Amino acid sequence: MSGAARRYILHMEDHANDVDIALLKDDPSALILRHQVTIRIIVKRFIESGMFQASEFDDVVQHVNARLLEKLPRIRAQYNGLSLFRTYISSIIRHECLDLHASRESDIHTERLLADPPNPESANPDNRLLIEHDVKVFRAIIRQFHDEMPKLLVCLKLVYRIPIEPKDILAWWPGCPEPDRSAFLNAISEGGKSLPARERFALLRPIANGADNSHSSADSVRHWTDDRIHVILRLLNGSPPTSSHTPETLGILLEDFFTPFLLHRQYIPGETDNNDTA
Repeated sequence: MSGAARRYILHMEDHANDVDIALLKDDPSALILRHQVTIRIIVKRFIESGMFQASEFDDVVQHVNARLLEKLPRIRAQYNGLSLFRTYISSIIRHECLDLHASRESDIHTERLLADPPNPESANPDNRLLIEHDVKVFRAIIRQFHDEMPKLLVCLKLVYRIPIEPKDILAWWPGCPEPDRSAFLNAISEGGKSLPARERFALLRPIANGADNSHSSADSVRHWTDDRIHVILRLLNGSPPTSSHTPETLGILLEDFFTPFLLHRQYIPGETDNNDTA
C-alpha cells in the first residue's frame, strides 16, 4: 500500500471516529444504529464458533442492542478516546455475546442440578467430559481476542511452561529474525522453563518488543498476560459463576487445547480447526 493510500485510510478512520464521538454525545441511539453492521458481523462470528445457533441470529442481535442501549450512560462516561470508538464498542459487543452465552450455560447447569442429584465426580475439573466442553468454550473465548490471539497464546504457554514452537513466534511476529527466534527458543528450552515467571518474561521481552514495535518492560508484558488470564477465567466461570476455574485449572485446559488428542485436532495458531465443531 502506498503512503498516500495509507494516509487516506487514516484520514477516513479519523473522520469516522469524530462522527462516532459526536453521536455518543448528542444522539447515542443513532450511534448504536450506526454500528449495526459491526454487531451483526460479531454475532455471526459467535455463531460460526458454535456458541449460538444460526436460528438465534436475530435474537442475539436484539439482545446486544438492548444491552448497549442500557449501557450508553456508562459507555459515554468511560470512553477515554485512547482507541478508536469502533474498537472500543466492538470489545463491548463481544463481551455481551460471551456473557449471554455464559448466562445460558448457567441456566442449563441449574436445570441439570434440579433434575439430578449432585455428582462429586462430575464436578471434578479433571473429568474428561467437562474438560472437553470447557476446552470448546475456551477455544471460542480465545478467538475473540482476534489480533491479540497469537501474542496471548505465546504468553500463556510461557506462564504454564508449555513448549513454545517456532510457528507460535511466527504467528505473532511473521518477520521475526531467525537469530532472535532461535535465541529465545534455546534459552527457554535449556532450563528457561524452570525460571520464575519474571525471568521467563524477561527472555520474551525482545520478541514482544519486536512484534509490537514497542519498548515495553518484561513486567508490563507479564501484567498484560495476567489481565487476559483474569478475563478468560471470568468468562469461563460465567456470571453468575457456574464453574470454579482457577489459574491452575486453566492450565489443564491449555494443555488439552495445545495437545492434539481431543477431537483429533491439530493446533495451528490463528487457523480454524475444521475438526472442531465448537
